[in-house]
Amino acid sequence: MGKSAPRLIMLLLWSAVVFAVPALSSADFEIPSVTMIAEHGGFTVSDENTPGFPIIAGAQLPSVTPDWNIQFPIAWPHTVPAERFVVGIVPGTSGDPSFPRVLGENFSFVHAAINPDTTSLDVSIPAPLLGAAGVPDGVYTLFVTELPETKFVCEDVEPFDCFEEPYTDQDFINFIATDSSQPDAPFTYPPLSSRSVAFHYVAGEAPVSCASDCFSSVVFLPGIKGSVLKSGSDTLWPPTVFSNDIPQLALNDAGESVNDVQVDGVLNNFCVVAFCTPVYAPFSTFMDGLVQDGVINDWLPLAYDWRFMPETILADGIKTPDGTIDILQKIEDLAAHSKSGKVTIVAHSMGGLMGKAIIKRLQQEGKDDLIDSFVMVGSPQLGTPQAVSALLHGDGEGIVGAFVVDPAKARTLAQNMPSAYNLLPSAAYFATVTDPVITFDDVGFTQAWRNLWGNSINSYGPFVQFLTGQGVARTHPAESALQIPEVLQSDLVGAATDFHATYDTYQFPAHIRVVQVAGWGRPTVKAVKYTTHHFLQSYDTPFTREGDNTVVYPSAISSSADETYFFDIFAQNKALGENTQHRDLLSADPVKNVVRLVVKGENVLGVNYISTIKPALTNLDDELVISTHSPVILGAYDAFGHFTGIDQNQNLSAEILKIQEGIPGSSFVYTSDSQHIFLPKNGTYTFVYKGTGDGPTTVNVDTFSADAVAPVAQFSDIPTTGNTTASFVVASTAPEDTTIAVDVDGDTHVDQTVPPDGTLPSLSDLITLIKQKIGSLSIASKLEQNLLKKIESLEKKIAAKRQQNAKILANLKAKISKQGMKGKIATGDANAITALIEQLEAQAEDVTLDVDILAQLKNKVVSLNIKASLKNDLLKRVTKLENEQALTNSLANLTKTIQKKATNGKIADADAQMLIDLLGQIENAI
Repeated sequence: MGKSAPRLIMLLLWSAVVFAVPALSSADFEIPSVTMIAEHGGFTVSDENTPGFPIIAGAQLPSVTPDWNIQFPIAWPHTVPAERFVVGIVPGTSGDPSFPRVLGENFSFVHAAINPDTTSLDVSIPAPLLGAAGVPDGVYTLFVTELPETKFVCEDVEPFDCFEEPYTDQDFINFIATDSSQPDAPFTYPPLSSRSVAFHYVAGEAPVSCASDCFSSVVFLPGIKGSVLKSGSDTLWPPTVFSNDIPQLALNDAGESVNDVQVDGVLNNFCVVAFCTPVYAPFSTFMDGLVQDGVINDWLPLAYDWRFMPETILADGIKTPDGTIDILQKIEDLAAHSKSGKVTIVAHSMGGLMGKAIIKRLQQEGKDDLIDSFVMVGSPQLGTPQAVSALLHGDGEGIVGAFVVDPAKARTLAQNMPSAYNLLPSAAYFATVTDPVITFDDVGFTQAWRNLWGNSINSYGPFVQFLTGQGVARTHPAESALQIPEVLQSDLVGAATDFHATYDTYQFPAHIRVVQVAGWGRPTVKAVKYTTHHFLQSYDTPFTREGDNTVVYPSAISSSADETYFFDIFAQNKALGENTQHRDLLSADPVKNVVRLVVKGENVLGVNYISTIKPALTNLDDELVISTHSPVILGAYDAFGHFTGIDQNQNLSAEILKIQEGIPGSSFVYTSDSQHIFLPKNGTYTFVYKGTGDGPTTVNVDTFSADAVAPVAQFSDIPTTGNTTASFVVASTAPEDTTIAVDVDGDTHVDQTVPPDGTLPSLSDLITLIKQKIGSLSIASKLEQNLLKKIESLEKKIAAKRQQNAKILANLKAKISKQGMKGKIATGDANAITALIEQLEAQAEDVTLDVDILAQLKNKVVSLNIKASLKNDLLKRVTKLENEQALTNSLANLTKTIQKKATNGKIADADAQMLIDLLGQIENAI
């Protein structure tokens, strides 16, 4: 027979495992009854054992389509996974492979899962496309086939070892395409079992349903918190003020919804009372316009329950008030009415992860050809550090940035929410981004963490340990203790790890156009830094501007996509006076233009603010960053009255607080422990804050230059109560000159003017503050009068000292000029000293003069090459000015003493007398 011994052994082994390999034509063997029926374009064929072949006429097909419906009157005997079950069409019958079968041209097959309950299977078989031009007349066979898991391979040389290897698609292709009747035909490995139906195709062209502009309909996938969730008639998301909505969205430890929750459309607007902020409304209007203009036939905003992982949503469907939606069926239905017979998926934020899962499932079922293009905008494909602060501390995820939702309730909800875990940085994130995600300051409570992990965590294993309280054990904090990191669920962290292991390296089918867009140029959380505030355990969130306010750019462009683009949000906002960020990326015209061009199959290059190259950090203008760490709410006004921050004219005890970002180019970022306002460094801004509780307040003024934050001024431990209000002006040209006016008790009178740390207030500010403090003391009337008399006397002496300073400066200036004219002091030295004196004269209203300038003046005099007597005379004059610095120090200490003694507005008479004595000492010092 011409077979070698190994071949014979192999055939014997196959005979033991292949229980029946029926031919691919019903004419080749007897079938006791109909086991398969197929419908295509109105034609029905089956494997009924009758003479001849049923006919399908190309010219009579309503359109060219790859879609077939296969029915199984007799169920398949067992479950077969998609990777081992194929459906396809070949020319001829199994007994007639006399002409070449070329994959993709005259035959093809797709994968689909099947089980004993399967009675109907919808598949799209790309070749041959019946009714298309060039498909020849003849007999074709439609088949369904189960592939084995393994094949036996035997070597052709002694000792003729045989072993098992995985059975691959290529093995099946070889089996289909090989003419085994040829004497030198290679041995092929057959499948396990098949059903098939042969038909005669009569060549002819079907009508073309779309001759031009055959653009795909669109499926839109929103991001996390971007779908409306209801329980009956009660809308749970978005929540309403003073409601119990958020807790009703809770999931149990098994990840199941505690309440019966349905999805009721995408979140077009987030409304609280009368205030609404658009979320997806502008994009919905844009998509409606594409339909109205005839560009596409339809679009589907596919809302889903964003609490769950994509794979769970795919398996369970989308529960709506009208029933459960099968996602893949929805896509098939949309494709059936699409001009191209395909759909384009547009995904925002977490919708990108959902889109990947959908495409992979379609691919498993052999239906991925339904997808034309896939567009991901701002998708955290590898996760993002913002999710770390969200899950551990209750900070927002960014989709509803116009509101602060109760962070304690948000953190509690997220603990059992699988989707939130998917947003955490993955192992691939750590392999891509070098910056650590978690850092530890050298403070007491971080000691054990630093002993184990060092000063930062920048690899995935330690990151998982920290999240789940391993390595250094942690317990769950109280719900309100948001500064303490939560302990995350190990099983949900593990599920997220598995999800990313599958999808972070997922390769899309080659025929799908994949486009990913990263937002760039907005302050975005890049890490969580554990530190202390007011000597208590807390945390900060360091920022980068290489993100969209929520997602850092490396995560948004991590796929091996056909096209990768950067949206320069900073440049657009600067040019147009807008505040685009993560939540409203799809509302921005550049992104809408990208979507339009992809849908139309056109080139994206040339869209304003869209580039294939990441913008340079040097393109970013400097920004001011003003932040608070305290029980206050913060806001800022520009010169035109635009406001950014938490609206202070609202009920601040509500669990939803309204945010405004009205200053062009501004950003407001909040955490459970801090608030940050980012502003263009090109104006003067008035800041206000209002106390929400008792405790110290710290205010920082920083500059964001390129991608680094540089401190400018800090105001530490300002006394704050629930009645406190404060205001301060920050000038972009001199932010270091900021002072804060504080009304501690809410009586509309300034109780304290606070300079930056390390500086002293002016004498006028100190005198005003002392007067206010004395007026609030509960002491004997006579003592109060004595105190005020001392202050009055002190003010007179200060006025006299101002005049004395001015006289000393004038005389010193005249002395230098005279000695210079005589040639006793070099002209250059005289000019330098005169310039310093003139700087001091500009401070003539102050008793104390700038110590730095005084030091420069003194050093300059010391360096002069002049007679000793002249030098000593000049130094005495300078020393008289220099000694007055003690006055401000004394007054500042007096103010602190009054604040310390005047607890609750009361002070002992003995302490009041002590204050009088201190004022007398200060007066004598002048």
